[in-house]
Amino acid sequence: MIPQIFNRQYQRIGLMGLTSPEGVHYYDDELTTTIDTGMYTLKFKVPKTSPSVSVLDVGNFIWTENHVGEKLLLTITSIEETREVKSISCEDTSINLLNTYVEAFEAPVADQRLDYYMDATLEGTGWVVNKNESGDKVLRLEFSSPQRTLERIRSIAKSFGMELEFKTEFTPGQKPKMMVNVVKERKSDDNTFRVTSEDTLYNLHRKINTFDIYNRVIVRGQEIQEPKQQPTASKPATPPKQQDDLVEKLVEVAMAQKGKPYVWGANGPNSFDCSGFCNYCYRKAGFTNYPNYRLTSQAVWAARDAGLSRVSSPERGDMVLMDTGYTWAGDANHIGIYLGNGQMIHAGNPVQVAKTANFKVLGYVRVKR
Repeated sequence: MIPQIFNRQYQRIGLMGLTSPEGVHYYDDELTTTIDTGMYTLKFKVPKTSPSVSVLDVGNFIWTENHVGEKLLLTITSIEETREVKSISCEDTSINLLNTYVEAFEAPVADQRLDYYMDATLEGTGWVVNKNESGDKVLRLEFSSPQRTLERIRSIAKSFGMELEFKTEFTPGQKPKMMVNVVKERKSDDNTFRVTSEDTLYNLHRKINTFDIYNRVIVRGQEIQEPKQQPTASKPATPPKQQDDLVEKLVEVAMAQKGKPYVWGANGPNSFDCSGFCNYCYRKAGFTNYPNYRLTSQAVWAARDAGLSRVSSPERGDMVLMDTGYTWAGDANHIGIYLGNGQMIHAGNPVQVAKTANFKVLGYVRVKR
């Protein structure tokens, strides 16, 4: 199958053909999955001289297949550009369409079956439960804080001792049908895989990113204790810190977006995803050291750009990086803007102010001013 490109109305707008003169020419393509979820990510590079390169836009879709012929629908989530090349990142549409929030959920008065909790969580998302192997088991579950929808259904499945499979049925020109299967155990055949401590794996290609390993060791390790300084002569009291006009402009811009809807890959001004929201606010406020390309939450957390640095003590105007549980452990998959006093503003659904205590915060990143 030749990979095809579709717009947000699911109309085909291009081909990714290495031999076709009309196709988008690409290289360094890498299709991977996570062990935990089986959901796919795709990365590739395209020279700007390639025909029809303009059809590659954030929010458009790539329809392709894996090495065993299983068809995949992926969404273009970020694009980084140099003078000669576009670097494209895509994520499984299964993640994109579940990237919404659900409110806290009070325990029912009596024990309920799994479908009771799944139906309440998936209502309005466009998803359906296609298969449920949990049988007649009943539980009384409560969720005390808001969560990503994907995180919630994983919690439900885990509570019932079940696992999840995500399927996308796509016919060009039609909205994809999104299905979740609740199964006793993921299949282990040519199309899927399962890894446990008892499994033996053969012919695996192993790739290690030493930079990410280093960062995760720092995040999870104990804070380094600085040696105590010897007492010195008293100094004049430090004058109170002046209000940072640039930060206040940032907060003003961010607060003006409250109530706008969440849309995956959206950059504003009418709708946002979490990264698009931060990109929009910092640039609109006039942060000249904010990078001039679209940063994802992972790129912000990596802080490789000279204008970004991690900080241990957050200040108003810093970026909050969070692990919401919808990808893999320790992944910075959500981002917001810190307001102070344990509050932030972020592109939930809709853009809203929230307590950082309701999220698993990985840390904070400051933009150089």
